[in-house]
Amino acid sequence: MPVLLQASVVGDRENPVFETTAGLSGMYSVDAQWSGPLLSEIGAGPSSPAATYNGQGVKLGIVDTGVDVSVLVPGLVTEWIDVTEEGAVSLQGPFQISSSGTITFGGRTLNVSGIISKSGRLRAGTLDPASLPPGSPVRAFLTSGPLTVVAADTRLAGQYDTVFIDTNYDGSFATERGLERYRDSRAGVPVPQGTG
Repeated sequence: MPVLLQASVVGDRENPVFETTAGLSGMYSVDAQWSGPLLSEIGAGPSSPAATYNGQGVKLGIVDTGVDVSVLVPGLVTEWIDVTEEGAVSLQGPFQISSSGTITFGGRTLNVSGIISKSGRLRAGTLDPASLPPGSPVRAFLTSGPLTVVAADTRLAGQYDTVFIDTNYDGSFATERGLERYRDSRAGVPVPQGTG
């Protein structure tokens, strides 16, 4: 995983100095096209206030902006934020759920039986890895093609609060687990890594 900010205490016991790599851009082990936006988003980098900190009164927290989605273990992730928006999916619709438990989206019939919708309608979208920038970690991971997503209004009609991801690319959401805002549910689903 990339290490964007390293910290250490140097000097002697009487004059300890707290150093970070925030002022040393050559130390960042992240692709150059991502380092600027990522560092800016988390408030780090050579021009950040952290570059001048000496450690007095500083509380240290670790920000790891690298995510290896293949090893997310339930219970180990405490908060999730996507600072690059490379995983953003534009949703279309809403689409009426048929009596047979399907919707039609993008020329495909999707099996959404079992998904609760207060309005009887779902929103849908796709995450196409080909539309992401070259070198994107998500693009490298999702090499099997576009990933289809549907959103449901499980509590109040018209308020889409739960997302379902077609993790096995088969057009069926019948066995997919619904995901709510991570901070509330602490839930995730594994998506098989593509083989290209």
